[in-house]
Amino acid sequence: MIIDKLENAKKYYVLGENIKKGFEFLKNENLVDTECKKHIISGEDIWANIQDLELKEADKAPWEVHRKYTDIQFVISGIERMDWANLESFSPNDDFDFEKDIQFGKLNDEKAASSLVVKQGYFVIFTPDDLHKPGLKTCGNNKVKKVIVKVNNS
Repeated sequence: MIIDKLENAKKYYVLGENIKKGFEFLKNENLVDTECKKHIISGEDIWANIQDLELKEADKAPWEVHRKYTDIQFVISGIERMDWANLESFSPNDDFDFEKDIQFGKLNDEKAASSLVVKQGYFVIFTPDDLHKPGLKTCGNNKVKKVIVKVNNS
């Protein structure tokens, strides 16, 4: 897991060409005015989902994990809490959905989690080794506009 300001994205280009292309999308688009939908960046290898999101209470949201894609979650406007934990703490609720590249579950030990307050202009990178619970209320904020860039790890 990595958290930083978008202006520092170049530091993370060493993580691969697909990560670099994902950051270039974030830096070159007018995200405030871009339509909330799926945007193809490079076929199924890199795409972005822009959302206006109603934030949830942490106890009402499941933990999630991916295998194929790394997430770059960027807050366009608002403030969002995202929780993070190591994969070893995960107890799945169901089988892994390979078509959607997601599995939901819970933590074996809630003390294994850390919370991040992600402000406008910041991003978080979650790799397939990172459990995460995004879209959580914080600071009295109920809504956020964000983009999730999905980057194929292959």
